Amino acid sequence: MYSQYKKFLPIVYKILIITAITLILYFIGLPILVIMMPFIIAGIIAIFMEPLIRLLQKKFKLGRKVSSLLSLLAFLAVFGTTITLIIYKVIVELIDLSFSLPVYFKNIDINNEMIYLSSLGQKFYLSIPPDVAVVIQGKLNETITTFSGYMTGFISSILAFVLNFIKVLPESFIFIIITIISTYFISSDKEIIKEFIFRQFPSSWEPKIMSLKNDLLIAFIGFIKAQLILVAVSMIIASTGLLILNIKYAITLGIIIGIAELIPLVGTGSIFVPWIIYSFITKDIYIGVGLACIFILGVVIRQLIEPKIIGMQIGIYPLVALIAIYVGLSLFGIFGMILGPIAIILLKNLNSSGIIKLWKE
Repeated sequence: MYSQYKKFLPIVYKILIITAITLILYFIGLPILVIMMPFIIAGIIAIFMEPLIRLLQKKFKLGRKVSSLLSLLAFLAVFGTTITLIIYKVIVELIDLSFSLPVYFKNIDINNEMIYLSSLGQKFYLSIPPDVAVVIQGKLNETITTFSGYMTGFISSILAFVLNFIKVLPESFIFIIITIISTYFISSDKEIIKEFIFRQFPSSWEPKIMSLKNDLLIAFIGFIKAQLILVAVSMIIASTGLLILNIKYAITLGIIIGIAELIPLVGTGSIFVPWIIYSFITKDIYIGVGLACIFILGVVIRQLIEPKIIGMQIGIYPLVALIAIYVGLSLFGIFGMILGPIAIILLKNLNSSGIIKLWKE
């Protein structure tokens, strides 16, 4: 009897290893990841600063520490200027929007809209059987109650977010300072840190670790490239659709809508949904239906091509990429959409290098 089931032991063993790794990542890895985030970000920044550091060392014959300091100052200048310009642009746009909103709301005659909707409701209500009307009335009351609860929860969430934001400001400042200081030490003492890490492993592991580091870096860059491709696709779809609808500034709006694709979960809906609602309220049915079609088309196309593009860019099969994205999102939330594919790359590299053996290549 035992010999019949013995052939399944390797499969059970692999399933147990994968399950154990997943549980460790969830219960131990995620808290550690959160705590170590300043140093992880610092390491990523140091990697991107490395070409500039080498250039300064080679061209100007500067020491590693001076080159690291100058590279960090250059990075902070570029990054700080970019963020400042973005914030300035957002504030200017919000001020402009505050002046423009009254003009848009003038197009909405609330009284006429309410009278029109009320008359439609009365005609519909009087034309249906009494039993059906009672059921509809009950469902309507339930909907109103549910909606009221949602609105209360939404307002409470906003207040909680504002309070939490105020509370974490000092922590955020400390986070930024620690990240900046860590970036300098990681970049200036790169060789010392590298040698220390390699001393902890057998010498035969050095090429495997370097290969693992390179693969993870390629996966991360590939993921960024995939997101940029998806943003470009959203821009093209939105701009083309808006041009067909003969909307002013179609290209500019398409670019803004494409960038909105980077907003987690909400995406282009943050722009399309309010715009569609406004179009229907102002009885601009043609524009409303057109915008809805563009929005739905964009969402469908993104869902179809996202796993394939991410899979191609980070070097894994599209179905595996889709599974990794979904499992990562389910376990770790928004960041899991990035961690999932990177975890697959890590497992793939560990398997290829022979450090662990979970499947046959």
